[in-house]
Amino acid sequence: MAAGAVRWKSYFNWALSLYTKRPIGSDLRYLLWLSLYQISFMQKAPYHVVNEVVSYVKKEKGKGAANFVNAILRQYLRDRDALRDGRTSRLVADNLSVRHSFPEWITERWHKRFGRQKTIELLTALNKTPDFALRVNEKKISVEEAATQLEVDGIGTKRGVLLPAALHVGKLAPVLKHRLFQHGMVTVQDEASQLVSLSIVPRAGTGYLMPARVQGQRPII
Repeated sequence: MAAGAVRWKSYFNWALSLYTKRPIGSDLRYLLWLSLYQISFMQKAPYHVVNEVVSYVKKEKGKGAANFVNAILRQYLRDRDALRDGRTSRLVADNLSVRHSFPEWITERWHKRFGRQKTIELLTALNKTPDFALRVNEKKISVEEAATQLEVDGIGTKRGVLLPAALHVGKLAPVLKHRLFQHGMVTVQDEASQLVSLSIVPRAGTGYLMPARVQGQRPII
């Protein structure tokens, strides 16, 4: 959640600037970022988020600060869809760096190089939440059996894009608690890094440097 709030801080700062011209202290600003992220991108009841943060601010900062936070968040809730879709002139964020929360220098560079529509498509793709990739240890379990056991326990899987021994999952936390992970049958490893071990053909008597070691995987250089 904190990472997501920081990722979208440029957009949130722009949204906050619509509702207040007074300086916002860093402590309240960070709380507002976290609240806006939950309201905008997480599957949480928006008014529950507002009530929770307002209660916290009232306890820690007093009634005045709580009223300030409450007014901003409730106005944002009313404007949220229009802010994202740009349906009203007052709330349009036509600046791509603001709308997609990217540094202005990179959006300008891509705009000159690729044009506006391709830049929008690129920014949209980069803002999508990626799946987590798993590497199946086929010496211990087949990919099909690993996928079946994960799905039986409520963890949806998709087959890898690049490798037959890779699986994709939407959430990582349940995997880390799962018996397959704890017994070294699956490990968390991006598909691109899995390709490293396939890009060489190990030969008997050849030495390989392994600078790091985690359960179930050995980076080879």
